[in-house]
Amino acid sequence: NIATINKFKSKDDTTWVAQFNIAKSHGTIEEVYNQMNRDAKTQGLRTYVTGADILQHDFSASIQQGIKKTEAITVVFIFIVLVIVFKSPIVPLISLLTVGVSFLTSFSIVTNLVEHANFPFSNFTQVFMVIVLFGIGTDYNILLYDKFKENLGKGMDKYKALHDALFKAGKTILYSGSSILIGFTALSLAKFSVYQSAVGVAVGVAAVSYTH
Repeated sequence: NIATINKFKSKDDTTWVAQFNIAKSHGTIEEVYNQMNRDAKTQGLRTYVTGADILQHDFSASIQQGIKKTEAITVVFIFIVLVIVFKSPIVPLISLLTVGVSFLTSFSIVTNLVEHANFPFSNFTQVFMVIVLFGIGTDYNILLYDKFKENLGKGMDKYKALHDALFKAGKTILYSGSSILIGFTALSLAKFSVYQSAVGVAVGVAAVSYTH
């Protein structure tokens, strides 16, 4: 059919399109994509494989790479800031460890909610959680450590200084965390799915505030 053929080639005959329908039983999108790329390679020609599922797969892969870079940059930047603030490598490591545990715990809760309770989630949820949780978690740690140092400077023994810091700074953290928690929870009312997926941050904020 000449009319049909003309729909699959460019006017200058330099580009042709071949359309395939592939059953999902042939494997995952990544497996099918790699197999088709290998089979489509033709000497002397440039070949491309595309489609809605493939574009979605590439988009997700790009997001995951971005998440890894974001996590690395965030951790390194916060570590440098904390070293400058406290002039010690030990406190920054402890701070990052506590925030990291809070993030892993809250992200595990979110993924379970997604699986069992239809919780809103998108490719950006993890990015939101990394940026917000490491940001506020670091702020909370600085607040606690500063209050602890202040108490020591007043002559308190370390146990009393720690108890007082947890009590006084803890109240500030609770109030601050509550306002952030309410703000991100309110995003569940949004109609845009990406905004709704940021509700996962509320779970993380609750975990960070509780652990601090």
